[in-house]
Amino acid sequence: VLSYIVTSKYGVSHSELREILASNDEYWKFFIQSSKHTLETVKVPSSVVIRLLSDLSNFTNQQSLFDGLLVYFNHRIVKESAYEWLKSKNYGYSHEDLFKYYGSKWRKNDLHSIYEVSHQALQYDTHAAIDLYTNLDYAITKIQNSASDILRSDLNEVRANAGMDVFIDFDIEAKS
Repeated sequence: VLSYIVTSKYGVSHSELREILASNDEYWKFFIQSSKHTLETVKVPSSVVIRLLSDLSNFTNQQSLFDGLLVYFNHRIVKESAYEWLKSKNYGYSHEDLFKYYGSKWRKNDLHSIYEVSHQALQYDTHAAIDLYTNLDYAITKIQNSASDILRSDLNEVRANAGMDVFIDFDIEAKS
């Protein structure tokens, strides 16, 4: 759970945490082994996420954003400390998991996914980011959801972090 909160750009919602944890094979295997109840579906009970977030409540805040309540670390130093702790324990940072999760949802006009997938793509793999940003459907989805300013910012971030000459550009102009 820590790694998903640390690696998210804007935070994660309770339901997203439940879905992401259920799709993580390693976590799910551990969860089933330690569970006292028989579960018929691959679904993390909301009580588990609520309890975990309650334990982290001194270090996290919640904000209403993208039509939902997102959990995030309340201070940069707390986030950096959690990141370093995960690094010292050789835990993955979960950008790949979050890229796959949000990558499967942005086409459904899920606003949080539209914003989050670009950050996760860039942190996970530069080529995945380039593939995403050159996907015309992605650009159209961002523009339709009034996120063209973020699209331009994303493209500039790819250029800065690609380590190679990459030319990606869209002429984005609002038409009335």
